Amino acid sequence: MLGRGSKFPKGILGWVGALFCLWLLASVPVFADFNSGKNAIERGDAKKTFREWRLSAQEGYPEAQTALGHLYFYGIGIPQNYREALKWYEKVPQQKDPEALQNMGTIYANGLGGVRQDLKKAFELYLMDANLGHKGGQFFVGHFYARGLGVERDNIQALMWFDLVASQSRVPYNEFQSAGAEALMIINRLKTRMTKEEIHSALELRQEWKPSGE
Repeated sequence: MLGRGSKFPKGILGWVGALFCLWLLASVPVFADFNSGKNAIERGDAKKTFREWRLSAQEGYPEAQTALGHLYFYGIGIPQNYREALKWYEKVPQQKDPEALQNMGTIYANGLGGVRQDLKKAFELYLMDANLGHKGGQFFVGHFYARGLGVERDNIQALMWFDLVASQSRVPYNEFQSAGAEALMIINRLKTRMTKEEIHSALELRQEWKPSGE
């Protein structure tokens, strides 16, 4: 055993250094494949992108696994396959890619690609997405609360999330303008079924909300 003040034998340090170098050399092709795939998709060569990203994903590179999931979900460079998309999305531990979380939620919510429909799981994924500040996820969380899908119906929570989305419709050229406009219409309907106190509570929650990690 090594006591206080002891030093590693030189031979052990040599082996550690060699193993580290081997790890670096093994990692280079993984990053190279992924970057090559990014360059290919910029040139419009989606099939090469798929080949390169699949190689990186099979080596366990999380960014490539998520990107490969996107290709399968949208059918880019490969026939659309929701089950495969879900498989690759779920290989990433603690998945935090907003688009991946929303797509996973959509697969479970609709039972796409033969995946068993699971509204509770879909809600959990949308909520994770929403808490990252992604407006698409926030819209779906509001929808699930308003309809009682996978979660108990809660108009206060629904109004809070829809109000977060609607605020984006006031930002010019925002990609979620259409979702924001739809959220505004839903908000008007929700308010007709809520008391002033409930509306006030929802707006207070909206003011207090912060993305996870802040």
